[in-house]
Parts: sequence; structure tokens; C-alpha cells
Amino acid sequence: MTGMDCEQCWRVAAELALGVLCGREHAAAVAHLQRCDRCQDAVVELTATVHRFLELVPEEQPPDGFGDRVLAAITPPPEPP
Repeated sequence: MTGMDCEQCWRVAAELALGVLCGREHAAAVAHLQRCDRCQDAVVELTATVHRFLELVPEEQPPDGFGDRVLAAITPPPEPP
């Protein structure tokens, strides 16, 4: 991929902010960001948001069965026949 435009950059901006964009797309996106302040600002903002979300992730794993208990608590009971 060569010469990425703003529309193409917007399509991969989230992947770029998450650090999962690889190869030629990554290189093309970075090259585009070097010449486009608008897209660069958007990716910087997305990256900051990613980092804020990562700060919310607990450092420890929840206890076994936690997810099942949460789902059970928020799942409505079945309707009577």
C-alpha cells in the first residue's frame, strides 16, 4: 500500500492506536501521519484513549467464576410458560 489518504488512514486509525497495525499498512499510515496534522491529532487522541482504558484493567485476574456470576446477575429470569 502506498500513498495512504485520510479516508484510508481513518479506517486503520484504531488499529494504529492499539499498536496492532503491521507491515505496509503501518508504514503507509505513519507516512501519512507525518504529513497530515488532522489525522495525526486523531490518532494521538485515540492512543491516549487506549492508554486510559488500559489503566482501568485490573492488575490481577478476577477470581474463578466471576464472569459467570456477573452474567447470572444481569440476565433476566426466563419467562414462565
